[in-house]
Amino acid sequence: MISRATAAMVPSLKRIWQECFGDERRYIDFLFDAIARPGDILAALDGGGNPQAMLCVRKAELTAPASEPAVCAYIYGVATLPRFQGRGLSTLLLEEAHRRLAAEGVAASVLVPASESLHTFYSKRGYEAAFPLRRAAVTPQDIPARPLPCVLEAGELGQMEELRRASFGDSGLFVRWDREYLDAIGAECRLSGGEVLRFSCGGERGYAVCYGGGERMAVKEITASGRVLDSVLAALHSRFGREEYLVYLRADRGENFSKTNLPFGVIRWYDRGAKERLTATAAAPAYLAHALD
Repeated sequence: MISRATAAMVPSLKRIWQECFGDERRYIDFLFDAIARPGDILAALDGGGNPQAMLCVRKAELTAPASEPAVCAYIYGVATLPRFQGRGLSTLLLEEAHRRLAAEGVAASVLVPASESLHTFYSKRGYEAAFPLRRAAVTPQDIPARPLPCVLEAGELGQMEELRRASFGDSGLFVRWDREYLDAIGAECRLSGGEVLRFSCGGERGYAVCYGGGERMAVKEITASGRVLDSVLAALHSRFGREEYLVYLRADRGENFSKTNLPFGVIRWYDRGAKERLTATAAAPAYLAHALD
């Protein structure tokens, strides 16, 4: 039986998340407090009403240049307790999610497979590659000796929504989060030991979302143009002093660094008219960031 989750199921859902993804308890508690609402989770239940598998959904806006936006759904946290795996529960949850989302008028669902094998799994279930990313590996040796002056200050990601739209709104497809979700992502960043930082550099203003941890820092999103990117990274290095920075960029950015192109996000369309409308104009690469998988 598949049902929308209830608040009473949250302890069981947390156990599924922990067993399947191995996250720390404080992160799981944060996730279910700030992001994963029971009403946005589908659960596969046994005969006693106990969750065996789960699937989480978060609504967002899907935009493209010169087109009216559409509603999309981000699917994440698809997980089955190990002892129930191999019974097709994830597939049943996906099918039910597709049915419900299409009935609600959602144009498409997006998700981020966690491995190459999962890209194959989802391609067999109607998803197509859509949101490539570029990952630049930046070391202190890549930082310019004389960067442009750059001022950094702590910020709230939810307050950067207009800057985010200005930087990525020309994307062929752009998953635009609401302020509540961006605020939660900012809190997740701080939980990791990182910071959301505003910058002012060479007359340009923007922000960087920097996740902490060890000698390697992940810059999950940065709005700096190519003109100031290396200078902003120099300022980040002065602040954090890490041995390496993994900088995630839209697929057409970061040409001056050693880089890896990643397939990243996929999309399944429910509304063919919305697909034709949103993909009619050639533009910059599609862009999706702040996924939880």
